[in-house]
Amino acid sequence: MRCSVPPPRRVREPIAPLIDVVFLLLIFFMLVGVIAPPEPFAVEPPAAERASAEGGGQLTILLAADGRLAFEGMELDLPMLQARLGERLAEAEGREVGVELKADATVASGRVIAVLDALRAAGVERLGLLTVRGNP
Repeated sequence: MRCSVPPPRRVREPIAPLIDVVFLLLIFFMLVGVIAPPEPFAVEPPAAERASAEGGGQLTILLAADGRLAFEGMELDLPMLQARLGERLAEAEGREVGVELKADATVASGRVIAVLDALRAAGVERLGLLTVRGNP
């Protein structure tokens, strides 16, 4: 009697665990990653010996080394910034809104003071100047 041996079947590797790992990585990177619009220009804040960990400002204004201003991703001049900021503060309807000024370390101090004065004139009550922690 003759016995025929069936040809060996190819064993398929299960792909479900690989799919699970890929989805877990996708979820991890979605949770960890921060999606934020790019800033209109680069700003290097000045260093400070002491830093406050408040960070409660909801609105950020950028001041470049050459004096350009940006708010909400758009470059603006000072009067336009005051008008736009006044609109945003009016929308807050009584809630206290903090504003942070992120000025370049090389910008003239007179320009920073002029912008701070303009922000106060626009009605900003909570104002912070962003810095980076320097080496003591």
